Amino acid sequence: MFRIQIIIFALWMSLIPYVFATTPPTPPNMTTPNDVVCKVQEAAAQLSQQGKAGLTEFNQPDNKWVWKNSYMFVLDCDANKIVAHPFPSLLKDNQQLTKFMEKRKKFCETGSLLHGGWLSYLWTEPATLQVMRKITYVKSVNNTAYQVAAGIPDTGISLEELNKLRCYSGKKILHIDSYDENYGWSKGIRSGIDNVLQDSGVELKTIYMDTKYNTAEEFGKQAALRVKTEIQNFQPDVVIASDDNASKYVVMPYYKDADLPFVFCGINWDITAYHYPYQNTTGMVEVELIDSVIKNLRQYAKGDKLGFLAPAELSEYKIAKHHGQVFKIDYSQQFFVKTFAEWKQRFLELQTSVDMIFITNNGGMKDWNDTEAQQFVEENTKIPVGTQHDFMMPYALLGIVKSPEEQGEWAAQAALQILDGTKPSDIPLSRNKRGKLYVNMRIGNQLGILFAPELLELAEIIR
Repeated sequence: MFRIQIIIFALWMSLIPYVFATTPPTPPNMTTPNDVVCKVQEAAAQLSQQGKAGLTEFNQPDNKWVWKNSYMFVLDCDANKIVAHPFPSLLKDNQQLTKFMEKRKKFCETGSLLHGGWLSYLWTEPATLQVMRKITYVKSVNNTAYQVAAGIPDTGISLEELNKLRCYSGKKILHIDSYDENYGWSKGIRSGIDNVLQDSGVELKTIYMDTKYNTAEEFGKQAALRVKTEIQNFQPDVVIASDDNASKYVVMPYYKDADLPFVFCGINWDITAYHYPYQNTTGMVEVELIDSVIKNLRQYAKGDKLGFLAPAELSEYKIAKHHGQVFKIDYSQQFFVKTFAEWKQRFLELQTSVDMIFITNNGGMKDWNDTEAQQFVEENTKIPVGTQHDFMMPYALLGIVKSPEEQGEWAAQAALQILDGTKPSDIPLSRNKRGKLYVNMRIGNQLGILFAPELLELAEIIR
């Protein structure tokens, strides 16, 4: 029991720098603060053109400014009253509204700011009598005394952060993905980008280079020419380039120190291979959480010999090299494979030649079969196997998994900073920090490992 407690403590301590609780996405029937900002600004621009005659539309309960769980109303700051509201019955004998209008000065001051602003207050929902905190964005209408406002339930985001939100209607971001839309890591990065840009007004387009399975140099160069044509046609304001090949084939040869700003992400360890940074770039470097994975694999291994199994790809050679340079990891055997059949062969060889194995991903192997791979691994695993990707967990005992969403979110946030006027070179380079513990109970049971309950409470369980 004493040994198990020490293992749990070591595992928990090794995870501290990486544990991250993600915020769940906004439900589809709930509007987002970004959406509120864009719609209110659009409404204010329309009302500025139409003047008093434009108020009629805001009084209709089925107008376009009533959407999801929000609606807009119009204040007249000179008259100190609401002059347009889609649900006028809410205005009758409403003590809260009276108190609300007593805050006229605060609303009008906030709405008169350059970008408008957010306020927070308690509100009783008339239908349910539930008291809730509400946040409202208000924006002045040019050349009038009007202000347009819309509120939503409190999101937990501070007013300081809310007031940083901008609407980017008319702006374009192109995302160059080195791989393809079905690759797990690519899907995670795209999800992170979408989480940040959702309802921001940005027009986002993704182009896939498809170099995960097509590794020939000439294919990469032709894919880069396709991307270059897309950039010329789409005319983006900012480009996000994810993973190594987008930088190798597109950014470095064609856009070094160009006027067009780029944000890179998912580059494994060494950005100097592409001579980064440039004046027009910033980015997030992808680093492995390998030290924590191996530290915890050792708890279940009979010795210290470590094997490495990966696809024969540029990024995987870089990873193995940096494991040695940065973490001083000495792999007893390293295998880089091109086919699923070869992967299985090397996996079997490592079972008897080392004490534990680190596997990276299954990219580049067109003949890979998930079902067959899981059955094969469960039948043939004799030693602990670790990984860094959640989609490889069916074939490993444990993993401390890095987050592709973190890469995408950081890149999108940097892109928005650039749209706000920040120079790419003024945005510091970053490295990923998030990680999540996974444990595969099927393989654990096969190896006769009894995981402590305290450890399992920390982990995502694969059964």
